[in-house]
Amino acid sequence: MGEHEIHLWELPPTGVYVTLELEAQKRLFSDAAAKYSSIAEFAEELRRRSAIYEFYCGVINGNVNSWTRGVRRNVPIWVLIETCKILSGTDSAENEEMRVVEAKVEHYQSAGKGVEIRGKFPIQITPEFDAIVSHLMGDGTLGTEKSYASYKQKNEIARRRFLQQLFNVFGEFPTNHSFEKYWQVCIPKPIELIIKKHYDLGDAGCLERRLPLAMTTKPKEYRLAALAAFLVDDGHIGDAVELYSGNYELLQDYRSLVVGLGYRCSLIHSRCGHRSLNPMHSFRISLKDCRKLLEDVTVLSSRFPTLDFAHKQAVLEEIVFRQSLVRECKTKGANEATKRKILGLLEQGTTDTKTLVSRLHVGGQTMREHLQHLEQQGMVSRAGKDKNAIVWMRLPAGTTNNP
Repeated sequence: MGEHEIHLWELPPTGVYVTLELEAQKRLFSDAAAKYSSIAEFAEELRRRSAIYEFYCGVINGNVNSWTRGVRRNVPIWVLIETCKILSGTDSAENEEMRVVEAKVEHYQSAGKGVEIRGKFPIQITPEFDAIVSHLMGDGTLGTEKSYASYKQKNEIARRRFLQQLFNVFGEFPTNHSFEKYWQVCIPKPIELIIKKHYDLGDAGCLERRLPLAMTTKPKEYRLAALAAFLVDDGHIGDAVELYSGNYELLQDYRSLVVGLGYRCSLIHSRCGHRSLNPMHSFRISLKDCRKLLEDVTVLSSRFPTLDFAHKQAVLEEIVFRQSLVRECKTKGANEATKRKILGLLEQGTTDTKTLVSRLHVGGQTMREHLQHLEQQGMVSRAGKDKNAIVWMRLPAGTTNNP
């Protein structure tokens, strides 16, 4: 397959079916059949050529007759390739007839009643293509012979970003009830097969997957797209920018991406998995490089709007904004000023830690330290919890908290 695009004749030949514009289909098969004494002879030649694809297709006289008359619309890729070879008089799948056919595709699908994908060829290998692959390494599955590839993401913004990436690269297709009910994007079989063929991916499980080597040596915007996608799925942006996975070697691949993109990061650390016998591995991108990371992704998303940090974008923007405030206000007594602001907000009523962080643009750990000091000084007290956030109240002057 080409580095920048995938042509119709490069699709998996036996797993993908194509529907052409009706007149283009009838013209193609009628002209090819005219080179033989009968439809049966033409069909026999196609049957013989099926051996090229390492299978025996059986008698296909009826199918060829239906394709020629335009009654049957789904045509296997291998049949299109061989018909175009016959018509063009060449042994190469890349020929002028195939290029004409490529421009006449209405939709493509898998065998039987597969989901119809309305896309244009050639398929362009953009950074969105690599982001899709990276998402499948994160919250997705690559699929097997008996199951479809899929992507599961509870956050609707991130889930719709992924779906739009699929539409942009491969063409639009209908989603089923799983999209809303189970937060899942079911990926049509042809898309799965195209991805696997392009990057030579097998059916590896979640702990055996590796980032395709070809993805790790691409231009910056492709590697950045892959990193951003994985961070959306298996990353945390808060007091730190952290990537984690139960697959140590896969995480090593992403750490190499981070280093190659010029961001400073920690070594990989391992700990016992939560409710799992397998350990969890993680590393952090330096907060000092958050501005650079945000600026790089902003440039990328200006060209490809789906390639940002989805629901985590605002959190990274907040970190960078907070850093700018720290640089501007880094003077003696700044900590006391922050504490006064905390007390000022609590004068207005009880407030949880998360709200204080948001209102004052202070890091979560820093806010917790300030509140702990104020609590020890008898100036604030815990008033309960709102979900997982501690709610704080202002204490009257002279009150003493018991430890």
